[in-house]
Amino acid sequence: MCEHKLVEGESTMFRKAMFGFKIILVLVLIVLGWGQFQRISLLNNTPPPGKMIDMIDYDLHLDCKGQGPVTVLLEAGSNEFSLTWDKVFFELSKQTQVCRYDRAGLGWSQESPLSRKASSMAYELQELLKLADIQPPYIFVGHSYGGYIGQWFAHEYPESLKALVLVDSSAADQFARLPGLQTQVESLMAQFIWLQRVSSLGLMAMWPDNIPDRGFSGEALQQYRALLASRSYFSAAIEEDKLFEQSLREGLKVLNHIDVPLVVLSRGRPDGLDAEAFASWQSMQRELLNLSPVSKQVIAEQSGHFIHMEQPELVIEEIKLLLHRK
Repeated sequence: MCEHKLVEGESTMFRKAMFGFKIILVLVLIVLGWGQFQRISLLNNTPPPGKMIDMIDYDLHLDCKGQGPVTVLLEAGSNEFSLTWDKVFFELSKQTQVCRYDRAGLGWSQESPLSRKASSMAYELQELLKLADIQPPYIFVGHSYGGYIGQWFAHEYPESLKALVLVDSSAADQFARLPGLQTQVESLMAQFIWLQRVSSLGLMAMWPDNIPDRGFSGEALQQYRALLASRSYFSAAIEEDKLFEQSLREGLKVLNHIDVPLVVLSRGRPDGLDAEAFASWQSMQRELLNLSPVSKQVIAEQSGHFIHMEQPELVIEEIKLLLHRK
């Protein structure tokens, strides 16, 4: 009798446990399904502002505005995309043609089979400009890692450039001179791996307003949050970061001279760097002047690393000077 009641009790407990498990499973599936629905909704409600250019096996997003004999090319920094140039892009388009684009896998662009090293991305940009029929001369303006891509572009295609503007640009030897940089990159990749899983499950798409604003506002903020929550941003960022050191090292013996006028815009505030790292960064910025026989440096006294977002008027002014230079 007791054994029968014991078995019956265990059976009841098992059925209740299974019922509870099924309820939890159904709730999880509902949440995940809603998350995927939200991802698709964000995707459909956030069309690219520019054109999608067919690169044969994939599409890249290119956004051009304005008219003029010289085209300004805007290249975003590591893990960034075209939206970061909003404050420069629209104002400068009143003066000449300005083009910003998204590297493969970032922003609205699809992933590319090409290596995510700067040398490959400079080539990819050149092909994009050809296919989109954006004719030189160009003024290449690159922020951070985008400035390093600009150095490669100037090295490979100097005849197409009127000038190169480096906005607090990366340097080929910065891993050796900033000892903690490798650890920071690895930490960032670990965060991106976790965020990619969260994003792929649709959880970010359910609560996009929780994504930090990064200094964006209005439509740009909505686009930024939607892109992070609905596209493969984190996967592409991880691929860039994996090759970051190797990409810089590749230029150590190559990027020592460019035959175009050069403007080096450098931060005036440490922006998270300790005193030693900031001193090293300032030295690297000054040394970038040696790349070209015609160069000048401008210090953005009120800015940290993101000069084009914090003091866009300074970036615009320097580009205007180059546009009017004969």
